Amino acid sequence: MSTTNDVTTTTIRPIVGIEDAIHVRGRRLYRSDGTRFLVRGIAFPAPPIDSSTSVVSSSSSNSNSHSNSRRYGYDPESWLAVLRQLRLDLDVEFNAVRLYRMHPDVVDYVDFFEGAAGLGIYVIVPLTSATGNGVLDRDVGPPDCYTRGLYDYGTSALSQYMRYPNVLAGVVGNEVMDTSFDSAACVRAYAMDMKSYMIDATSTTGTTRTRTGGGEMMGGGMDDGSSSMRPPSRVIPLIYASQDSSPVGPGTILDKDAALRLTTDYLTCVSSTSSGYDMDVYYDHAATTVRSPPTPPHPPPPPLARGGGPDDVTFGPAVDIMGINVESWCSSTQEYKTNRDGTPGPYYHLHEALVNVSVPIIFTEMGCPHSQYDRDDPIRRTPRGTRDWVDVDVVSRDMYDSWSGYVAYAYDGPSDFAMTSGGPWNGMDVLIPTADMYNFKMRVAGTVDGGAAGATTNTTTTNTKRGSPSGVDNDDSSSRFAYGPPPRRCDEVASELLSCCDVRVYDDGAMVSYRSDAGGAEAHDRHSSHLSRYAASAALAAFALYAIVRLGQWRSRHHPVGDDNARLHHANGDDGGAKYGAITLS
Repeated sequence: MSTTNDVTTTTIRPIVGIEDAIHVRGRRLYRSDGTRFLVRGIAFPAPPIDSSTSVVSSSSSNSNSHSNSRRYGYDPESWLAVLRQLRLDLDVEFNAVRLYRMHPDVVDYVDFFEGAAGLGIYVIVPLTSATGNGVLDRDVGPPDCYTRGLYDYGTSALSQYMRYPNVLAGVVGNEVMDTSFDSAACVRAYAMDMKSYMIDATSTTGTTRTRTGGGEMMGGGMDDGSSSMRPPSRVIPLIYASQDSSPVGPGTILDKDAALRLTTDYLTCVSSTSSGYDMDVYYDHAATTVRSPPTPPHPPPPPLARGGGPDDVTFGPAVDIMGINVESWCSSTQEYKTNRDGTPGPYYHLHEALVNVSVPIIFTEMGCPHSQYDRDDPIRRTPRGTRDWVDVDVVSRDMYDSWSGYVAYAYDGPSDFAMTSGGPWNGMDVLIPTADMYNFKMRVAGTVDGGAAGATTNTTTTNTKRGSPSGVDNDDSSSRFAYGPPPRRCDEVASELLSCCDVRVYDDGAMVSYRSDAGGAEAHDRHSSHLSRYAASAALAAFALYAIVRLGQWRSRHHPVGDDNARLHHANGDDGGAKYGAITLS
């Protein structure tokens, strides 16, 4: 990573290059050089839905792209002005933003991604939208909640986002399962198709055409140096962002933390009709191929995606990172483990419930509503409900063993969460930081990305992690704890969902898949395949019934009723000709 000043000083100015791309290794995030990465993010403001009268794209040379940029509120200079305000003017030591409203099927965001990379900022991008083809409808059950339009939207988005090393991850669903578990199977199916698409896109040789760049891209590089001509270069991690109090089902008896654990298990489970996920192989691979920094860590066995034929199918973890939108740290008197009044800390049981999951966890939204903050303490409470952001320290220190960061909610958005005044954001002008923003700046200044050196620079306690096999610091990326347990099997998770919550999981194999085969054949619809197999089974059953009836007619003519010896011969199938198995005739 190149920097404009030494990383040991208070302000870090990295430029994100390909060597800084973020990868998932077991339950942690790493850069390509092997250093651990901790997300220190801020939720980016949503631009106006249609600001065609005020926002003008300053850099697009293509007239269609220029028009689309205006229509969808994208002005790269205005977007980057927000990042420069935070990074340069306010000197906030954040390293990521989460975006919510993008239109990658019609707008090319090259200038924003490159400008953010120049500031050392990673981007979490949405892979769904609130309207149009990008909707994953939470109120529609499987398989209808996963549509061809959503698939096309996702692949169009990924064909653009995969070019940039500072795209940290893509969100395949945000609180889609916050009221029921109905759409869970569609989240899995969509995520697995997106993984398969990315794997194919990065392994394909020859010429590839993007949806938004509009130019021919050769598999090995750029033909004119333009970023918009870059081929998809890597498989980016996928996130599901869950509400921290999402239920699992109507019959649930689980508390919210256990429900989150079960939701995580479902979205990361593996199933196969031909092979399992071998725990010993998983750990042996990690122990023998992963080395401590600076040697780059190598991944565990490759993530499984949809593959094989209808009778030999392996389904792997749908998401690579579990995100949680949390609003529960609502008092400046709260502590991590036990509050001063003796009640449990708001994050402690959540951490304990998820401490041994198989994927990294981040708070994809973190922050209590201003209206709720310090309501229990009139002396500390400010008129605006200003947050002190002490939970930044908690995530960076006490939860560092299994948490990989947070996204503070929000630069602007709902007024009850804004860290600025003067909003809503008009898509052009930066907003005025409040005391809430300055408190966040102070808290985040004490943390670093982490790695072998320790969790944070302001750690006052021994950095010993719960659940570590030997009770020692587990920052060593070669440790088993860094990888955590392997994913659970989907049949086990399905059984638990049924027993605890009366939820019957829609089978992965019955879900639609829109992925084309490697030869460019028409997209394979797994749901149609299962319908075809069902029809074939029905036809076979009808034939068997016909055969039985005909056999009964033959028997009535050749064997009088009461011929037990003949009945026994037919039951055992030794009729000297066609065999009917264990069918007994009456």
